[in-house]
Amino acid sequence: MISGNTAAELRAKLNAKGPTDEAGRHDALTHWFVKWKYPFDRQAGTCGTGPVRAELTLRFEMPQWAHGDAAPSELVEKWDGYVERLLEHEDGHADNGRAAARAIVQALRAMPAMASCDEMDAAANARAEEILADYRKRDVDYDARTKHGATQGAVFP
Repeated sequence: MISGNTAAELRAKLNAKGPTDEAGRHDALTHWFVKWKYPFDRQAGTCGTGPVRAELTLRFEMPQWAHGDAAPSELVEKWDGYVERLLEHEDGHADNGRAAARAIVQALRAMPAMASCDEMDAAANARAEEILADYRKRDVDYDARTKHGATQGAVFP
């Protein structure tokens, strides 16, 4: 929660209190996590994945302004538009998480059966981790392409 009565004060608070990740401080962040699971499908001396499921967890860290009734309406409108566009940008990161979950399910369902369930499990987990790494890179590329949402209008003031 930030406070301020001018655009400059709000920007200073965003710069000081925004969420951080390995790339630094930001106005907002989206965290996505994918868990996958499947039963083993044992047939004729082989082991494959049974029905694969993925669970996606999304968490948005968005700025919140504790403005009172005395806040200038023009500043409130500017802030509200900024937050709306920032959320649109962050939803692009969420889309990467959604796509990663779908890609993991698809890839693990398509894996051929292996000689042992230990081998199958190791190969499936390695493949899922490769997919996660690819989609994490897509998040980094998305931020570079959009200048962390600036090209989408997520700029304040």
